[in-house]
Amino acid sequence: MELAFAFLSRAAERSQDGTIHAFGAGIDKLTLPHTAAAPTTPIVLVAKFRCAAGECGQVHEICVDLSDPHGLRARLASERIVIGEGTQNGNGPLGATLVASVDAPLKTAGEHLILVSLDDAQIASLQITVQHNGQPDPSSDAMVIRTQWMRELGMSEDEMAPLCDAQAYTATTEEESANLSALRRMRSSKWSI
Repeated sequence: MELAFAFLSRAAERSQDGTIHAFGAGIDKLTLPHTAAAPTTPIVLVAKFRCAAGECGQVHEICVDLSDPHGLRARLASERIVIGEGTQNGNGPLGATLVASVDAPLKTAGEHLILVSLDDAQIASLQITVQHNGQPDPSSDAMVIRTQWMRELGMSEDEMAPLCDAQAYTATTEEESANLSALRRMRSSKWSI
């Protein structure tokens, strides 16, 4: 089984004939009210999987996680899909479509990642940037900048998570910006990382 496509939308449903009806498809940026207790934001993940004929009857687990700007992860959804005779539409290839409501707790401004895993292997990463009304650009947050230079360094979400604890690492925005600038200077020099 392989991923054919995945996108985020505000709302979506799958009709009986397999057609997907989506509202606000392809969202990658949200502006939310800035409140002390931000509510969860309704987001729908739509993912289409292609399957080989020999996969009929097999069970696959699809997991959806949220990684916040600090690299902290939370499980949003998990679903088992059984590939069967009914997953084939017309004469096309076998497939399965996942339409999952993932009410994401988007409380922090910055870059969030919706991570899709198939049988414990990450197969997609969908970015959504959150800006709060009346709040400055999220790139001014020291931990967001720290996460950015770690990603540019090629660190995985799992490697970054313990290093993005705001309680343990209290660097200023200026210090993290200096780290990011130093990394970029090193990358553009004759030395490689």
